[in-house]
Amino acid sequence: MNFYDILSSIFIFAGCVFILAGSIGVVRLTDALARSHALTKSMTLGIILLQMGMGVGLYEEISGLKIILAILFLLVTIPLAGHLFVMVVYRKLVKNNAVIIQSTKKVD
Repeated sequence: MNFYDILSSIFIFAGCVFILAGSIGVVRLTDALARSHALTKSMTLGIILLQMGMGVGLYEEISGLKIILAILFLLVTIPLAGHLFVMVVYRKLVKNNAVIIQSTKKVD
């Protein structure tokens, strides 16, 4: 194994860790706004790290260019889609006079 293979493995492992953390956040968090935040932030970083690992692992220049374009596309679309989803949920909750933030338990 050379340096690029080790670096590629580190990027792929880090991407998997962030995707796992985002998945756990979606399961554990209570409302749609918090779930969307966990999903968009960690999934964006996780997918980008996975693609960076692929780009380092592949030795072709054209593959690296395609991966950079895919990363730029993801940097624009995933947060935008998350923002639009949260905006729709927020408007629906405000329209129905629902409580957006749930009460937290007091620590004794």
